[in-house]
Parts: sequence; structure tokens; C-alpha cells
Amino acid sequence: MGDKQNFREESMCQEKIIIVYDTTTGKDTWNVEILGRNNDGKYCRIMDSDDADFPFDVSKFGPFDEDILIMQLKETYPGTEISLKW
Repeated sequence: MGDKQNFREESMCQEKIIIVYDTTTGKDTWNVEILGRNNDGKYCRIMDSDDADFPFDVSKFGPFDEDILIMQLKETYPGTEISLKW
């Protein structure tokens, strides 16, 4: 996680979270992607919920638990913009 933390500190990036309930991979689970805006103003991937060092297991949230998932994300990443894709 050091590289991801360094990216956050060095770029002084603004984070954005995109969540989607993924049924295309056969897993039928939430996918959470953490993006950071770099000094060039472009968003790039910092991590997603498939990464081993993601702070919590999104598979415990069912297809209609988006409100609970969003609350967990707000606790973990306070002040970060969260977008839900359908």
C-alpha cells in the first residue's frame, strides 16, 4: 500500500469513488473503484475492491445494500465524492 499512499501524498490528489453492482463477471457483487486526480487534472485508478489491501470486503453487501455500502465508504473515505453507476 506504500505506493498508493505515496501517490496520494505526492500528487495532493482529490479522490473520487465509483461503485457499481457487477453482474457481468459472474460474481454478482459490488465493485468499488477509488480514483485520484493527479496534478494534470486527470483521474487515475488508485485501487479497487478486488485489491487484497482494500479496507473491507464488499461481497458482504447484497444487490440492494447500496445505502449501507455508501455509508461504509463515507466512514472509510470521509469527504470523498461517491458516484453510483447503474
